[in-house]
Amino acid sequence: MENITIADIEYIFNYYNDIIFKGALRPIPCRLSSAKRFLGQLRYRRRANLFGVISYDNFELAISLRNCTSREILEDTIIHEMIH
Repeated sequence: MENITIADIEYIFNYYNDIIFKGALRPIPCRLSSAKRFLGQLRYRRRANLFGVISYDNFELAISLRNCTSREILEDTIIHEMIH
């Protein structure tokens, strides 16, 4: 697939958020990567407070330009990462 943009990723994320997750996921920052080892990656920070309660924040979705070679792979990758 040529010319994947952040706007493409955000559009696909929002589209599947509406139809699969009923809009339950909040938007997260997206970035493009040249990684060889993954199609997509959900990155986040995991923290534990003094009482051991775990929280997650600073979510980011990274999509590899090298490995997402078709619209179908791109959509499948974004959906997969949304499930995480």
